[in-house]
Amino acid sequence: MKILITGATGAFGSSIARRLAEYGHSLVLVSRNNDKLRCLAEELKVHAVEHQTIAIDMAKPETIEDTLSHHIAELSEIDVVINNAAIAGEFSISSNYDFDTFNRVFDVNVHGAFLFCKFFLEIMKKNKKNAGRIINVCGGGVGWRSDKVGHSAYVASKYALYGITEVMAQELSASDVVVTAVLPGPIDSQLREILIPDNTGHRSPELEKATDGIVWLAENADKKHSGRLISLCWDEYKEIPDETDLYTIKRLDGRNYLIS
Repeated sequence: MKILITGATGAFGSSIARRLAEYGHSLVLVSRNNDKLRCLAEELKVHAVEHQTIAIDMAKPETIEDTLSHHIAELSEIDVVINNAAIAGEFSISSNYDFDTFNRVFDVNVHGAFLFCKFFLEIMKKNKKNAGRIINVCGGGVGWRSDKVGHSAYVASKYALYGITEVMAQELSASDVVVTAVLPGPIDSQLREILIPDNTGHRSPELEKATDGIVWLAENADKKHSGRLISLCWDEYKEIPDETDLYTIKRLDGRNYLIS
């Protein structure tokens, strides 16, 4: 398969890229930092599969569609998009939060991801060879049980991204395209250091387990996974019952609550 990853040079993105390359998938690596992209692509050359890089600054959403269109020849056979790019913004209570920073967080975490979805949905719906898959990384901002104080932009952006996932899944119900949201948990990364500088008392998900989860979904997700919100480290996501709220933002089913 041909798989595109945004935020490909970060801790999670590069871990996903390494595992997918190991499994023989062709990759398109997207990040704003050309030097880091070249280093990652060079590292992946050990795997005899095709890897391409595209430098895109997700904080400038007005440039995204033109840049992707410029590379349409390489992107017309994309099977999977993993929207992983994200920034934390600043640590500040809502009444003091800088509005320009708030907007920048939404540009990267929401607007950029939406534009990637929009661009590739048209390609995937026309692809008769493989059913397309879009995986939106929502992170700890959704369902995060710990202290959210000071992170209004990040948390709001991740709820928005899951909302987009639910809407697109319903809009595509008659299509083979699958749109899924995932929660990797506070894996060891620069983003986690900003959001949770003191990780004491938090469950510590394994980067390898989260990577395995997203790779499995990239290869296997079907319509039962569409519109779902899946914890990569703690959910039993390989077999999902057709009728349950456990794998949504509600996180409910008969095991936890009586449902009439």
